[in-house]
Amino acid sequence: MPLQSEKPRQRKTAFELNDADGNGPASRTRTPKENPTSQSTADDHSLRKDVTFNEKDIKKLEEEGEKSKRKLPPGIWPKIKWMVMNNGVLQLDWIPGVMNWRSLKPLIRCSIAGWIAMLLLIISPTEKILGTASFFTLVIAFLTPPDKSFPQNAELHFFSMLFVAISWAWVCIAAAICSAVRENPIPSSEAVAADIYAGGYLEAKTSIVCAVFLGFGSGFFCWLKARTAPSPITLPCVLACIQMDVALTLIPLYPYDFYTSGLVFFIPMAIQVGVHLVLSVFLFPQSVSYLYLNQFCATLSPLESSMTSMKSLFESAAVGNASLNEWIELGVPLRADKVKSETVGFGAMSALRGSLGMDVSWGRLGAKDLERLGKSVKDVTLRSGGITFFFDIFKSALTHDVLDSNAFHAREALGQDLDDNESDRLDSRPGSVYQTSQPPSRATSPSSSHENLPRLNSTAAVARSQTKESVPIPSRPRSELERDPESSADEGPGSGRDSPATGSGMFSRERTTRFSNVDRSRSSWTSGRKRADSPSRSHARDHHHHHHSTSHFNLLEKLRKSQEPVGLFESHRYMDLEKKSEFQDDHIHYQLQLLASSSLPLVRALDEAIKHAIAWAERMNNDRSLSSTDSKKFRGDSFLKANDQAIEALKAAIIKFKTVDRLSVIEPFTHLFDPSHPANHEEIKNVPHRDLFWCFALQFNLLAFGDDLLRLCEDQQAIELKRPKQRLWFPVFDWKQFIPTREQEECDGQQMGEQDPERIDGFKPRADSVVMHAQARDPDTLEPSTVFLAVLARIHKAFSMLKSNQFMFACKAGIITVLVATPSWTPGSAKVFYANRGLWALIMAQLTLGMFSGETTMAWVARVVATFWGCVTGLLIWSIGAPGDHIGNHYGMAAVTAVAFPIVFLFRLYYPSPPLTKILYSVSTALVVGYSWQNAHGIRTTNASWGFDVAWRRFTLVMIGITAAWIWSSVPPVASGKRNIRASYSRVITTTGDALCAIVSYSNDVVPDEEEHARIEGNLIAVKKKLNQLELRHKAVTYEISFRGTWPIERYTALKSVLSDIVTLMNQLHFIMGVMDPAWKKALLIRTRLSDPRFMGDVLAVISLCSTALQSKSPLPQITPCPLVERYLERRHGLLVVDDENIDHRDVTQENEKAYPRFKGVPRRVTVDILKSEEYLRFSMACATCFALVGRFDKMMLICKTLLGETFHLAGVADYSNYPSPV
Repeated sequence: MPLQSEKPRQRKTAFELNDADGNGPASRTRTPKENPTSQSTADDHSLRKDVTFNEKDIKKLEEEGEKSKRKLPPGIWPKIKWMVMNNGVLQLDWIPGVMNWRSLKPLIRCSIAGWIAMLLLIISPTEKILGTASFFTLVIAFLTPPDKSFPQNAELHFFSMLFVAISWAWVCIAAAICSAVRENPIPSSEAVAADIYAGGYLEAKTSIVCAVFLGFGSGFFCWLKARTAPSPITLPCVLACIQMDVALTLIPLYPYDFYTSGLVFFIPMAIQVGVHLVLSVFLFPQSVSYLYLNQFCATLSPLESSMTSMKSLFESAAVGNASLNEWIELGVPLRADKVKSETVGFGAMSALRGSLGMDVSWGRLGAKDLERLGKSVKDVTLRSGGITFFFDIFKSALTHDVLDSNAFHAREALGQDLDDNESDRLDSRPGSVYQTSQPPSRATSPSSSHENLPRLNSTAAVARSQTKESVPIPSRPRSELERDPESSADEGPGSGRDSPATGSGMFSRERTTRFSNVDRSRSSWTSGRKRADSPSRSHARDHHHHHHSTSHFNLLEKLRKSQEPVGLFESHRYMDLEKKSEFQDDHIHYQLQLLASSSLPLVRALDEAIKHAIAWAERMNNDRSLSSTDSKKFRGDSFLKANDQAIEALKAAIIKFKTVDRLSVIEPFTHLFDPSHPANHEEIKNVPHRDLFWCFALQFNLLAFGDDLLRLCEDQQAIELKRPKQRLWFPVFDWKQFIPTREQEECDGQQMGEQDPERIDGFKPRADSVVMHAQARDPDTLEPSTVFLAVLARIHKAFSMLKSNQFMFACKAGIITVLVATPSWTPGSAKVFYANRGLWALIMAQLTLGMFSGETTMAWVARVVATFWGCVTGLLIWSIGAPGDHIGNHYGMAAVTAVAFPIVFLFRLYYPSPPLTKILYSVSTALVVGYSWQNAHGIRTTNASWGFDVAWRRFTLVMIGITAAWIWSSVPPVASGKRNIRASYSRVITTTGDALCAIVSYSNDVVPDEEEHARIEGNLIAVKKKLNQLELRHKAVTYEISFRGTWPIERYTALKSVLSDIVTLMNQLHFIMGVMDPAWKKALLIRTRLSDPRFMGDVLAVISLCSTALQSKSPLPQITPCPLVERYLERRHGLLVVDDENIDHRDVTQENEKAYPRFKGVPRRVTVDILKSEEYLRFSMACATCFALVGRFDKMMLICKTLLGETFHLAGVADYSNYPSPV
């Protein structure tokens, strides 16, 4: 018999909750595949099975292996190797995707701008005009390329010139003070140039003045850059710092007033900025409206791909040719398409929205028209998330991963391996499951038209029907059961449980044992962990000496601190709930077949409508020709007629789906409401309806998506009728649009955003005027009783920023700048600093320093890689244009750069890497080429010559500067990115609690407040953006050097994932609340217990516990209100709207409503008409959303426990033999 460790196993969590909103059982018919090698181990209560991999599994493993190659490895030097191989010029598979005319136009414009900068450098008269820093025109060409529209380029260059002018003004103040304190001033006509650059005229007073001004100025601009990034003023802050570095290191060298020091930097920049603006207007000009419509299409294209995939699956499922696995696997590409639509498409649209009012364009659509389309497409994008919600809950139910995440696996916590025989069942086709007929739970009408369909039966009937069919998984040996009397006492009828002997669900009464207490669970988990380590130990013994291997592992065991498992209490309770769940595969297949066949016409209509919306936007974008002949191709009655046909087709499909098609999923349930044989109250309450709620969830979201898409198509038609011809659109000036914001910066997935944990951009708190508004208090002080105390409190609050990470970062940035620049102010080293271009090291040290040490280390790695490849590329260009030791030919260098610059700009604009890498690579290339030409043909004032001499100096000085910044980042006080991210997640969790309370409060309002509705929606979007920014910062934290151990990135990634799900579900719940009738909202709040202060207190307690524990880094109690799902399931409602002991469902008189006023207006009886109504559709969708939301809060608690651990241990908490059943 083979050993268990010789074959791989798949470990899953078998948690299957009741229905979509947690109510009612769902029966399962299971025919497991017997395995003669399966053995039950007595030491850890695990269930194991040998697993063989088919071709599909092998393909998945190969794909995972390819993905793992691109994951960031641990360690500094492996990271460097990974950066070279994956972020270097060796990765070229992205190039075919940008080889289109839309991407080539900005590339050509930028290439010509760079080549003009080279021509200005090559031509001798213009080089003299540019001054001693003529090469800087080439640097500006690559640093701020004209790749965007004219308004965007103008905005960037406006802030660049403004900030450089402010920096120059600051320098002039320093120059004036230096002139006042200089002891031995010398006229410019008498000063010797050689003595100036050798530091012959340096004085201590002028050096101190420049050091002070440089420290404060650079600290301010570095703080502003970190505070506002990403925004249009990020690069202007960099240019301002460079301006101060150049000027304030030169002023002390001169023995006379040097107010024009800023011209060294300002003149070449101003000339190149003018070139960029002219090219933006006359060479392939792109208006903001053009780019906006391009991103409009990029937003809808992934949704079109999703509809095409759904259509393909539904066509197969409609004829019974789709397995459950195919339904599960479809959720992965749908989620990817949704993320792509939100980030790549709509994120870029949001960035362009602020520039629409500044646009000057020729076309049919103006700024207000585009804003109207933007609002409509935003609704379409948000509603697409509801479709993925259906596949998420479907996957969670069938794969039993309710609690599982990257951070926590309940089976591993309990020390058990799940016997995995689910793959055959999930891969089975509908035809293979109709092997047994399910006896009806009661007599049905002979006239029933659905008597041949799979029927829904009560719990007891299903259990009886499965007693002879279910094959239990082998349990542990009999001797083990005898040693555990508590677990055997729970089995059988005498235990007081309602499960049959063979059990139901994944854990039957015979094959599942209870743990008497947590200590027993911990011991079994430990033993299971040791066995899991045994293969690695045997592998080590095979490759190393036995004695050394054993001693190494013994030392490792002694040094490693063993962590006890967490979440045992919650895992046990979820397992207890799982035992009650039953699942009926034949009915699931049939229900999905009904869902697919009924939804297929609507999905086809949605697919066609999205294609039409994309084609319309492309047609409007192409209708910009001045020729009337060309314009006729894009306008006419035929297009208007096509718009009407698309709208009518979609509208007809939606109406047909609402009134006819969607009702087919209710057919298996209609016999419960047969008038001749009416079902009693308990049958309706206990009917397994989980799959019906799944169908309702998808139907509701398809309808909501269709309604928003229909509104988008109608807006397109209305705009086209309103704008029949082209016109010239001028800017609509609004002073607010000139205030730079983060939304104006294009979201390319690489910006880490705001680093203040307490700040969430775009989040608006509720007004303080709300009655009984909750407000935080300072536990150390009382409210000020006098005006004087109030003023002192305000002053204290203002000075509290001195302890913030941002203020400390500004101080450290200013100090490191002064330290690295100090050699330029001392007579002995000034000549060396200037002759060897120490300015490059100064700039790198200043701009490499990050607010957190991990960010500095990551910037160090990126700058090393980018500078190396940039120097290599620049040296290659120079070597071709000036072979050997030649200084280069004017015509040859112009020809070489005309060919090479488009390639460099191709990487600068479109290479898939962080912006820092692309900028440093292209700037290093430009600096090597430009500085080599200046030294070879202009005035040479440094030791650097050209070619290789410039390249190696550039790389060496960059290494010196970034290494100085890296060392300085480790000097106390050191800001920890780990602590900042933990505090940020704490703030986000608190914000989710605020959002939940706002949604419930909004639902209780009889008259909805539109402003409150918009505020809640905006807050949820702001929190989602904050989470995306936090995920991008995870990578930087892994670069922090720590002697305590590795940062748990997977656990924080799991926390981000569950919080994103919570925000998405809240957004979905908020939308549903906005379209439900007040009576049904009242029923929803009662059924989901959102109006129950006890349950809401538990939910908010969980949120507060997680937030406070993360903030204070303290462990969580072992016993918490979790699992909240168990409390959520205190009452079983089934198909009933609300089941409450205070309601007599047979009494529908007015007296009953008067007796129980809180149920007034709530529909209490369910009929076929109610089941078919749209109100019940919305109601069931809201119930499913609430249940999923509560489950995510449980998941959040467990992830936080994996991060923080547990405290307040109670022995025996897992012994539930005397507890009443939760459902």
